[in-house]
Amino acid sequence: MENLLRIRESLLQQDLKKREKYDELRRTLQSNQEQHRLMRLQKNYELSQMEVEHEKARSEVLEWERKWNQIQETASKKTLLLGQIKMATLNLYEMTCQDEKADEAADINDTEKQLDQVKTFIQDSDDMVKQYQTSSQRQDGKKRDKKSFPSHRKKKGFNVTFYYESPLLRWN
Repeated sequence: MENLLRIRESLLQQDLKKREKYDELRRTLQSNQEQHRLMRLQKNYELSQMEVEHEKARSEVLEWERKWNQIQETASKKTLLLGQIKMATLNLYEMTCQDEKADEAADINDTEKQLDQVKTFIQDSDDMVKQYQTSSQRQDGKKRDKKSFPSHRKKKGFNVTFYYESPLLRWN
């Protein structure tokens, strides 16, 4: 019987150790599950924060794309307008300065020189009109004598600038 008691005692101790081991493992499992749950909550929170940041960044990208498209559209319109101005200037130059010599003619891409020559043409034409008006207003009966019209064109050797003022146009 003593032997049975020892066996019983031994089995109880083994059972107690196994229960303790089981309880320890169960606590570890619960702790791990709780840590896993907390980690998952934290990661879900981080993910939601990243989604908010991503949405803000996406919204910002769309805003910058809209601004970039607007800049490109404005640049296109201004380029088109510049082309139209250059074509109008060239057309005006060709209509007014047809008799230009080849060495005095402005290059097709030199808009400023074309405008200068158109300006000179307008000034010369205005001077001719003024001189004609002055001549025609003479009432003294004298025969009209031919006068040369002043020119605003640049002569070789010197450079003179005239200023033309009109209620419609101002040239410098």
